[in-house]
Amino acid sequence: MNEEALNTDFRNGILNKLREKVCTVHFTKADGEKRIMECTLNPEFIPEEFAPKSDAQPNLEVVKAFDVRANGWRSFRLDRMDEFVFGPAAL
Repeated sequence: MNEEALNTDFRNGILNKLREKVCTVHFTKADGEKRIMECTLNPEFIPEEFAPKSDAQPNLEVVKAFDVRANGWRSFRLDRMDEFVFGPAAL
């Protein structure tokens, strides 16, 4: 399998998990700040007023997801993701 196919499979795996439930993403922002985001693409966890108009993810390097703590849409770059946890962060 070539690198592009591996990257596509990896990205699709992340998107599929986000479509199932709230997940926790640890990543580094462009300014170098570390961030932890609990996010989802599952409509059950997205307030109606924030419902997406489409499921499109046009940029293959960036994932757009709903941040359940900030109550808004945010994005992260896959190449800056440090950890992905299938489920919300433990308190």
